[in-house]
Amino acid sequence: MNLLATLTAMLAVSYLQPGFCLTDKEKRLIAANNEFAVRLLKVLPSRPDENVFFSPYSLSTALGMTYVGARGATQQELSAALGYNAALLNEDDVETAFVHQNRRLQAHASQTGLEVANSAAVQENFNVLDSYYNALNHTFNARILNVDFEQRGQQAIDVINAWVKEATRNKIDKLFAEPLSTDTRLVLVNALLFKGLWELQFDPSETRKHAFYNGGTQATEVDSMFSRREALRGFSEELQSQVIELLYRDSDYSMVIVLPQERDVVEAVKQVLTLEK
Repeated sequence: MNLLATLTAMLAVSYLQPGFCLTDKEKRLIAANNEFAVRLLKVLPSRPDENVFFSPYSLSTALGMTYVGARGATQQELSAALGYNAALLNEDDVETAFVHQNRRLQAHASQTGLEVANSAAVQENFNVLDSYYNALNHTFNARILNVDFEQRGQQAIDVINAWVKEATRNKIDKLFAEPLSTDTRLVLVNALLFKGLWELQFDPSETRKHAFYNGGTQATEVDSMFSRREALRGFSEELQSQVIELLYRDSDYSMVIVLPQERDVVEAVKQVLTLEK
């Protein structure tokens, strides 16, 4: 295997266990989030000498928190960009769907290894509507952080960074390195921590060096996991790529790996990727 090109997106969030059927609004929200994820992937800048990782679910959640607080033209633009219009979701629908989805994620966190947390850092004495506070608390279960961006900028980002460190269990210890602009009034943050166990574990003793081609040209020897197992796999004619799905234990989550036939076509594969493909 000469090139390992992973185009990963945590797209559908669905627990199809007895008593936990998805509501129609949840299904439409998931569809909108998935479409947004694929569109976003295509415009993400990529460089052959750097790894790229992004969480479309985190972005959808943070922008969802923005959407429920917006009004007028701003909310209309967000609704169009996030796919809510196409999914026939109004503000009440979006809030209801997020409530059910967040409760579902929290209820199964210990089983899936996926933890989601939200927060809102608000400038002291900034007038925020009670209805928006209620939406942040009830819909997104967000923690409200009262800070002073104007007079105590360093302390403000220290509070945010401390929350991020706690929410990610020390995986991310600093979100902001420098104080934000003094006219900042609200910072919305989503933290997502995933620590799933493979359905079939890899044997650490089987780890060995293997060539990884950065940008499809320069080979670098990296530690690579090896295993022989049955797995869902196939070849996509549209993407001209091999595709394999690796399952996580006791959950509906999986990792999908896309391996293009050619070494230098990752960007081209991104551009033709769709949910159907």
